[in-house]
Amino acid sequence: MTMQAQEQINMYIGEQPEWHRKTLVRLRQLIHSVDEDIEETWRWNSPHFDHDGIMIGLHGFKNFVSVWFHKGSLLKDTHSLFEKLEKGEDKGIRAYKVADGEAIDEKAFADLAKQAVKVNKSGAKL
Repeated sequence: MTMQAQEQINMYIGEQPEWHRKTLVRLRQLIHSVDEDIEETWRWNSPHFDHDGIMIGLHGFKNFVSVWFHKGSLLKDTHSLFEKLEKGEDKGIRAYKVADGEAIDEKAFADLAKQAVKVNKSGAKL
C-alpha cells in the first residue's frame, strides 16, 4: 500500500530543519491559494504540485529551499525571483530559492504560481 502524496509531503516537511518547515509550509499554502484544483503529488523524493500536468516542485537543501517551476521559461518573472540560468541548464525549468532568514516575496510568488496554472491549462508545451 502506498502512502498518499499529502502524507508523504507532511512527513517530508516534518523532517526538515525548523526554518525549512516554516518556508515549505508557507509556500505550500501560497500554491494552494491560487487555485483550489491544484493537486499535491510526490515525485523525485520531493513535494510537487500539479494542475493539468506537472507544475511546481519544492525541495529543501542545506542552505535554501528551492522551488522549481517546470515550465518557468514560459512565465513572466516581473519581480526577478528566478535564479540566473547556469550554462547548460535545462531551458524550461526555472528555480526560485529562499535562503534561511529570507522572506518569501509572497505577492510575486503567488503571481508566478497563477501564471503556471494558466500555462498548464492552456496546454502550452516547452
